[in-house]
Amino acid sequence: MKDSPATRINVWQRISTLLFLVLTIIAAFFGAGLLLLMFRLLDIRGELDLLRARSLPNLIRLSQLSQDASATSSIAPALSQAATRSEFDTLVARIHDKQGSQSALIDELQTLSGDPERVATLGSNAAMLSANLDRLMGAVENQIDLRRQFERHGERFSRHLTALRASDRNADPKTIELASRAVSQVDRFLTDINR
Repeated sequence: MKDSPATRINVWQRISTLLFLVLTIIAAFFGAGLLLLMFRLLDIRGELDLLRARSLPNLIRLSQLSQDASATSSIAPALSQAATRSEFDTLVARIHDKQGSQSALIDELQTLSGDPERVATLGSNAAMLSANLDRLMGAVENQIDLRRQFERHGERFSRHLTALRASDRNADPKTIELASRAVSQVDRFLTDINR
C-alpha cells in the first residue's frame, strides 16, 4: 500500500495545521501571561505610589517623633543633675523646644494618617511624657532653690562661727575644740551640694 502524493500532502497539511494551532495556543498563553503581568505591574506601581504618597511621609514623621521623644527623655538625667539656675534654664528651653517639635509632628501625622486612633495614642503618650517632665522640672527647680537657701544659710553660719571663735578666746580650749568640730560638721553638711 502506497500512499498517494495527495494523501501525503493532506497529512502534511493536517500536521502543519496542528502545529500552527499549538503555536497559536502557546502564543495566546504567552500573550495572556504578559497581559496579566502588565496589569500586576500597574497594580504594584499604584501600591508604590500610595506608599510614597502616604506611608513614607508617615514613617518619616514617626521616626522624627521617636527621635525627638528620645532626645527629650535623654535630657531628663542632665536636668536632675543641673547645679545652677542657668544650666536648668538651658535644659528646660531644650525640653520645651523638643516638646514643640513633637506637637508639630503629631499635628502633621493627624493630617497625613488615616488612623486617628493611633495618632491620638501618640498624642496621649506625648502628653504623659510632658507631664512627667513638668513634674521633674518642678522637683529640680525646688532642689535648686533649696540648694541656694542652704548655701546662704551655710555662708551665714560660717560668718557667725567666725565671729563666735573671735569672741570666745577666753573659753575652755577643750570646749572650743569640740564646738569647732561640731560646727565644722554642720558647716560641711550645709554647704555640700551633693547631699
